[in-house]
Amino acid sequence: MLLIGLVLMISFSACKKDEEEPKENELSYDGKTFGLSIGDLDYWGDYYNSGYFNFDVYLYSNTSDFPGQDNYIYFELFSSSPTELVLGTYTFNATSYAPKTFSYGEFEVEKDAFSAYGEITAGTVKVSKSGASYEFTINCDTDTGKKITGYYKGSLVYSDLSALKSMKSRKN
Repeated sequence: MLLIGLVLMISFSACKKDEEEPKENELSYDGKTFGLSIGDLDYWGDYYNSGYFNFDVYLYSNTSDFPGQDNYIYFELFSSSPTELVLGTYTFNATSYAPKTFSYGEFEVEKDAFSAYGEITAGTVKVSKSGASYEFTINCDTDTGKKITGYYKGSLVYSDLSALKSMKSRKN
């Protein structure tokens, strides 16, 4: 009887370890975490005349009283659809505008006396969606030699900027 009880206790505790803890909306960089609370999805149409469609994603903290002073990460993603960001895994490729790639990304984080800025040099961004809620899982390398990872789940503020594409500046 004691043996059966012990086996049951081990089984239940093993099951609890398999349960995934809720993920936080945050970036992780250099051993530090930085909260994310809001996101934007900007549609630029076939910006590069590649036959594919440019969606810019900004995820940021929205904690500063000064615009541009928040922690953020930005990706320039390419979709095969002119009406939506196709779900799936996007892979960094600086020389391609093909579907499910991103050609540029950058981030800036600041906490206490620590601050860092960098550009993405490799990695993936997984995009999923349920209703109006997007989910992003970020796993990237940066030009600083360090990884940046992150997670965001929530709604995005959508803007159709395709008529303004001549105004878009690219940081390359």
